[in-house]
Amino acid sequence: MREEIWGIEHDALRRISDRLVAGKPFTWKSVDVERDDPFYHLRALNFMHRPNIDGLDVTVVIPTQRPKFCIPNAYENDNVLLLSNRGGPIWSRQGRILRVAWEGHAKTRKQALPHIDTKYVFFTVDDAIPLRGMLSVLVQEFEKGNEQWDILCPRQVPWPHACHVSKNRLAQWMPYAQQTYPFSQADHVGAMYRTDDLRRWKLPDVPIAEDMWWSRGKRIGCIPQATIVHSHIRRPRSLFFREYAISQERAKMGEDVGVSLLDPIRAFWLGWQESSLYEGINGFSECLGRYCGVTRSKSSKDIPGRIE
Repeated sequence: MREEIWGIEHDALRRISDRLVAGKPFTWKSVDVERDDPFYHLRALNFMHRPNIDGLDVTVVIPTQRPKFCIPNAYENDNVLLLSNRGGPIWSRQGRILRVAWEGHAKTRKQALPHIDTKYVFFTVDDAIPLRGMLSVLVQEFEKGNEQWDILCPRQVPWPHACHVSKNRLAQWMPYAQQTYPFSQADHVGAMYRTDDLRRWKLPDVPIAEDMWWSRGKRIGCIPQATIVHSHIRRPRSLFFREYAISQERAKMGEDVGVSLLDPIRAFWLGWQESSLYEGINGFSECLGRYCGVTRSKSSKDIPGRIE
């Protein structure tokens, strides 16, 4: 049964958190909530529900260019390192600031390693929010001592106002389960590493998909009980350039991406029929970017555009 949750009061936010963690469907309704607002409202959940844990041996690394980026009480520990680039913050009430140049996803994150002295590193992004002691669950799985996993990822759940396409894809990609299960790749929306492993096997110097490259030959686990909230608003231009860049890297890895010139047309028709004309355009742009990335993966000529 899909529950309706109204408003942004603490009780409503607690019920939203319950549903997100349990993987249960709900509808969030409020005259006060705009499409992008959940990021700011849900931050309060961690103040109410996060466990107080001293000595959690992990550093959270977050690249950001947001000038007023703020993460009060988002994580169980306060060992947060912000990789501030371009117009990013120059000071913070919580966490350390490291001013760096933006050099792509891999090189920018690698600049954090000399400033880390903890046993574990958690890479994430500046538009994601963890729920309910996420770091603790990941660390506890590593600390079992069976060396089963090289990387552990929390389960990603979409923002309550995400479109149905984002919700359905995340539900299929990272389904809810009762126990940790093997996963196909690391994802720097949320991924925990042993710091020694990152120093031994460095992130490759690629513009994007460094998490996919590092995952090759590694043992990756997804812990459904560790939950992080994240999803993007689907827009045609960003979908095209992101798929273009990632598909190039996947082709270089030797993956069979398996896309044809007819796929963008099929995606347009399917999106239009199942949702809306706008989602049809999104699907067309996404598949076209994938096709262009694969077909031009061995060419030095790039389509202009910045992927972040």
